[in-house]
Amino acid sequence: MGPIELFFLGIGLMIVLVAIVRGYDRELGNCVIAQVAIFIISFFGNRLEGVLNLIGNDIFGVSEAGLNLFKFLFMTIVFSSIIMASYWGATLDFPGKPLPPPEGTLISIGMGLLNAYLIGGTVWYFLDKYGYPITALGLYQPPLTATAQNIIEFLPPKLFGPGNEVYWIIPAALLMLLRVKG
Repeated sequence: MGPIELFFLGIGLMIVLVAIVRGYDRELGNCVIAQVAIFIISFFGNRLEGVLNLIGNDIFGVSEAGLNLFKFLFMTIVFSSIIMASYWGATLDFPGKPLPPPEGTLISIGMGLLNAYLIGGTVWYFLDKYGYPITALGLYQPPLTATAQNIIEFLPPKLFGPGNEVYWIIPAALLMLLRVKG
């Protein structure tokens, strides 16, 4: 198995390809939803972890490794469900006529890269936060490369730091204002 950053680079490449097909006007709407999802997970995640710890430790007596795997899966599924709903459901389109290629394609690639950073980076953040519980499943073998250790400091939920999760709402709100103003 290769370095973990190559795995997330592959996920990012798939998101960029989807962005090229869908166009930047639709991807901008998904960017808003991704920012709101990061805010929800970051803001309510610590509170929810207390409940998950209570359920895992006190009620079911799960080991620490099992509890970390459960928390990772729970947070990833909640986050992924929000993202998938934004891609599959009614898309938050921005008004206007998309630019023709090559300008429109380049903007779509840029939006795809931003969404890949927000989505893939948040899932990687959960992996790091819960101590890479997928090692128990044989899906990843530590240690992290030096590149991966440097990237971890810039993952989306770490961007504004603990206690500053509310700042994720600011870019989402600004983009919503642009959509409404049209």
